[in-house]
Amino acid sequence: MSCLLLDSPSSTLGWLILGLSLLSTAVIRRSLFFALVIPTTMPGAFFWKNKAFEEHAKETGLANMPQVGVRYEEHRTFKVGELIDTIKTTTAKEAIDQLKEIFYWKKVK
Repeated sequence: MSCLLLDSPSSTLGWLILGLSLLSTAVIRRSLFFALVIPTTMPGAFFWKNKAFEEHAKETGLANMPQVGVRYEEHRTFKVGELIDTIKTTTAKEAIDQLKEIFYWKKVK
């Protein structure tokens, strides 16, 4: 029982180190909570106003999930250059195959 008392300098130092380590652990835990847990519960908090992530989410379909916090705009500018590049790089067979996929009904296996 005498080791728990503050009657020697070594036990006082031990209690001081223990108290400081507990205090630092509490501060680190609280900061990790606010840095990691809170943003994951708020939609778009990690990537708030990050245009690169918004474009990525729209291109990959992540924007369809409401928890991501990214919405499609109602009106987008039409890029004629991209259309021309797609027409130039797509072969006639690929274009016909794409049309078949759009207009022909496929049976589910």
